[in-house]
Amino acid sequence: MSKVYITGHRNPDTDSIVSAMAYAALKNALGERDVMPVRLGELNNETSTLLERFGFEEPELINTVKTQLSDVVFDRPPIVGSGVTVRTAWDIMLNHNVQLVAIADEDCKLVGVLNVADIAEHDMRSAHDGLFVEATAFNLASALEGQLISQTDDWETISGPIHISTDDVDHMNADYCGGSVLIAGNQKGIVEACQKANVRCLVLCQVDAGTEIYNAATGGSLCVISTHYDPYRASRMISHAIPVSKLMRTEGIVSFHIDDYLDDVRNTMLSNRAPSYPVLDAEGKVLGTVSRYHLLKHSRKKVILVDHNEMSQSVPGLEQAELLEIIDHHRIADLQTSNPVYFRGEPVGSTTTLIASLYFEHGVTPSRAMAGLIAAGIISDTVMFKSPTCTEKDKRMAYRMVQLAGIDIEKLGEEIFSAASSTEKQTPEALLMRDFKELKIGDRRVGIGQVTCMSYDQLEHMHDELLKCMEQVRKAKDCDLVLMMLTQIINAGTLLLYVGKGAEELLARAFTGFELKSAEHYIILPGVMSRKKQVVPNISAVLD
Repeated sequence: MSKVYITGHRNPDTDSIVSAMAYAALKNALGERDVMPVRLGELNNETSTLLERFGFEEPELINTVKTQLSDVVFDRPPIVGSGVTVRTAWDIMLNHNVQLVAIADEDCKLVGVLNVADIAEHDMRSAHDGLFVEATAFNLASALEGQLISQTDDWETISGPIHISTDDVDHMNADYCGGSVLIAGNQKGIVEACQKANVRCLVLCQVDAGTEIYNAATGGSLCVISTHYDPYRASRMISHAIPVSKLMRTEGIVSFHIDDYLDDVRNTMLSNRAPSYPVLDAEGKVLGTVSRYHLLKHSRKKVILVDHNEMSQSVPGLEQAELLEIIDHHRIADLQTSNPVYFRGEPVGSTTTLIASLYFEHGVTPSRAMAGLIAAGIISDTVMFKSPTCTEKDKRMAYRMVQLAGIDIEKLGEEIFSAASSTEKQTPEALLMRDFKELKIGDRRVGIGQVTCMSYDQLEHMHDELLKCMEQVRKAKDCDLVLMMLTQIINAGTLLLYVGKGAEELLARAFTGFELKSAEHYIILPGVMSRKKQVVPNISAVLD
C-alpha cells in the first residue's frame, strides 16, 4: 500500500509536530502500518529539545506532495547488458510488451537504449545493403537455436557477409564465398567445398548432421552450425545474432529519475518523440522504462493535515494529493476537497488535545514517552494554560498524560519555556520564521510570526534588525502586512512589531485603547498571548 503522510503546517511549532507524530503512532497502533509523520520545515529549539527529552527522532522532512514518477506504475522488463544479442532484446520486447530496452553495465548504470525502430532500421538497411554479421560462434548458434558441430571456440568472433548457397558445390570459389557465412542445405560435399573456398562459417539448414558431416567438420578453421530453420529464416536470425552494442544508441538519450515530478515528465515527453524512456533511481541505476500511456493512470500521494487547514500554510503540491483527513483547532480556511473527508475541528487550545482525545476514544493507551510528548504539545500551545484559547479539555488531557508519563507538569513547563525562550545564536530571520504563518484575510495577504520569551528585554536589542528582516520577508512573499509577536510568558502580553503600507492605521483600529509607538513600529498588547484568538480575529474584523 502507498504511504499516508501526516503533516502539520509550514514553519512547524511543537503542537504541529507532536500532533503529527502522536496521530501517526495511534494509526499504527490501530493496524495502519503505512502511516508516517512528516514535517515541512526545520524544528525550533523547543521542539528539538522535547523530542530529545522523550527519545524520539525528528519526522522526515518533505518539500512537496506533488505526483512523482514513483507514483506511476511503469514497465520493469529485464535490464540487459551490452553483450546480449539483438534477438534476446527483441524477445524481451515481445514477452514484456515494451517498445524499448535499457542496456546497462555491471553496476546497472545506463549505457544505452535499443527500441523497436532501431531494430527495424537495421533490418531495412540489411535488406538494402546486404546482410553482414559480426558475432561470437556461441551467439550465432543461440540466435539460430542451433548446435555447434565443429571444434570451434564458443567465444571466437565470426564476421563477414551472409550468403545463401544456391549453386552446386563445384561452382563455389574463394572470390565469392571467402570469409563469408554461408547458408546451405543438404548438399553433398558441402563441408569440404566450404573448407576449400575459405568460408568462415557454414550454417546447415534442416539437415540431419550425421557422422559423415561431423567427421568432415573436425579440424580446420571452418565453423559449422546446424539449425532447424529454413535458409530464409536462418538469414534473418543470423542478422539478429549481433550484440546490442552494435545497434544501441548512446548519445542524446532522454531519461527520467524516479523522483521527477509528473508535470516535468509530461513536458519533456511533449518535446520528444521516443516511444519509451529509461527510469533511473537516485544512484543512476536503471529501474525500468516509462511511456506516455503510463502517465494516464497514476496514484496520488495520501495526506492527513493536522493543526492547519489553509493552503498557504500547507505542503506544496497538496492540490495533486488525496486529502484524507483534517484535524485542527483553527478557523476554517480555504481548503477544498473533491471527495468527502474526515474533518475534526474543535475550539480548544491545542491540536494535540484532539489527538489525545482520539487515543481515549479508540481505547489506546500511549506509551509513557508518547504521553509525555503529548502533554508537552498541549502545554506549549496553551502557554502552560495561560493562553485565552485554553479550555478545560486541554487541562484535563494534559494532566491525564503527565500522569501516564509519570512526570511533574510544572517541571515539564519550565523545560519547555526555557527552551522556547532561548534566543542564543538566533538570527532575526530565524526568529521571525520560527513560527511564521501566511494568511489570506479579505483581499490582503498577512504574514504573522510569533516567538515566546521570558520578557521583552531579551529581544529589545534586535528590534531594528527584526523590522528590517520583516520588510525583506514582506517583499519576498508579496505580503501586504507582516507582523511579529514577541510574547512574554511571565507577565503575559505581546509586543507586536509591524511593517507594511497602512499597518499603523489597521492596528489602531484593531486594537483600540492601546498606544502605538509609530517611530519604533510596535504596539504593546498586555494580556494578548494567542495569535489565532486575539490577533487574527481583530485584524480580520477590520479587513473584512
